[in-house]
Amino acid sequence: MSTRTFYEQTFVLTARDVGAAGHILEIAKALMGRGSRVLLLAQGPAKRYFELRNQPALSGEAFFGIEDNVELSSRRIQIASMKLKQARPDAVICGLSGCRSIGVDEVAVAAAREIGIKSFAVQDFWGDTRLINGAPADHYLVMDELAKELTKEKGVKQISVVGSCKHVSYEKCDFDLLREHSRKQVAVGANTRIVTFFGQNLSALSGYRKVVSDTAVAAGKIGGRFIYRPHPRESQGGTASICSLLDGMGCLWQLDQNLHVEEAIACSDVVVSCFSTAGLDAVQLARIARGKGPVVVYADYPDDLRWHWREHCRVEKFPLVLQGCAMGARNAGELHLALKRALDMEVRKALECQIAETIPDATGAVRRAIEVILCSSEAMTDCIGEPLNKRPSANPFHSRKVGL
Repeated sequence: MSTRTFYEQTFVLTARDVGAAGHILEIAKALMGRGSRVLLLAQGPAKRYFELRNQPALSGEAFFGIEDNVELSSRRIQIASMKLKQARPDAVICGLSGCRSIGVDEVAVAAAREIGIKSFAVQDFWGDTRLINGAPADHYLVMDELAKELTKEKGVKQISVVGSCKHVSYEKCDFDLLREHSRKQVAVGANTRIVTFFGQNLSALSGYRKVVSDTAVAAGKIGGRFIYRPHPRESQGGTASICSLLDGMGCLWQLDQNLHVEEAIACSDVVVSCFSTAGLDAVQLARIARGKGPVVVYADYPDDLRWHWREHCRVEKFPLVLQGCAMGARNAGELHLALKRALDMEVRKALECQIAETIPDATGAVRRAIEVILCSSEAMTDCIGEPLNKRPSANPFHSRKVGL
């Protein structure tokens, strides 16, 4: 580890999934705001995520000379290690790619391990460790105690509960204004009941198609408008096949490919997904919406769906359902009932109370993450004793620029 002071240090941050990009962006902004040099590498949906938020980022593919789903061979790791050495980072901070392919996150961790640079993985899904060549990153930053417990079960030694970094900006959100704006975007009235299905790149699975069609039917039964929102990784062909499915059903529905995730959530009365962490975004927004936010329903009852997330998270129910912050559905009948109950004010109030008791305020998450990173860096002993809020702060978009 370098002996430079914090204000001279360099950190490499990577992301390729949208969920991870939110955490990485907030950490990057905080590091830059404290005078550190940040090299932000993005790939796939994360690159688009940063672009939409006017955050400069370098192409992870160009930096490491890779393509999506690259083979993580010893030769590839050597080449990536040479690139990382040129950047001279004091630590690598990566998102966790939910997909099973190899990309910028995995290459960065493998390269860091090769040359002895500390690596941090910011977890976006409970218990996800994304082992690289059979080994984890050095240190995992997780959102809650359940995530810590599940991560520990996979043999990870260094784990810190910091909260959900990407939701720190939600604390300043004007939910009423966001809801009004987003409903105008999709051209629906204030009293229209909206059920939004947050899709995943699974359109080839019969079970996934069944849950989508079951949700559309259930939305119609409660007099709601059904909106399908494709996953950023979903191919055009996959989206087209779902559109064809819904058109063939003859139900009232529409496609959303333009709203930000927070806008799509805010305009909804019910958010449905198989196992997307968009449900966590919805719960976080519901926490600050004071009873006006959406109810989250998880439905992954077909067998070919269930194994997708249960290999990461060794529990019988989805974590938010287990914690009582979302509802679950084990078949089409339960899904219809869940959507019906989601409109009941007493049910919504009970969920609101449970969310308030269970989901922590995200305000301090980034601060805690930065403290863990600093305390884990041998070079930071000259700064550890000073509280973060007392250290010199700089405008993250003025004093330091992203990139080399």
